[in-house]
Amino acid sequence: MGDLDEKIAAGQPLMHQALQALRRYNKAQGVKPAEEVERLRLEAEALMTAVSVYQLRALCGPARILH
Repeated sequence: MGDLDEKIAAGQPLMHQALQALRRYNKAQGVKPAEEVERLRLEAEALMTAVSVYQLRALCGPARILH
């Protein structure tokens, strides 16, 4: 995957999944029980973190070990 467009396209399903989770979380606030809202928040946060990590690795290469 040397081409930037290919790297971006490969990350699209994950980005879509993360945005859907964020929408579910936002819709649940003030409507669903607190435990479910927290679960949805954690799911959305984990997926957004995964997107961020993917983008960093895909666009910047593997992280160097700093020790």
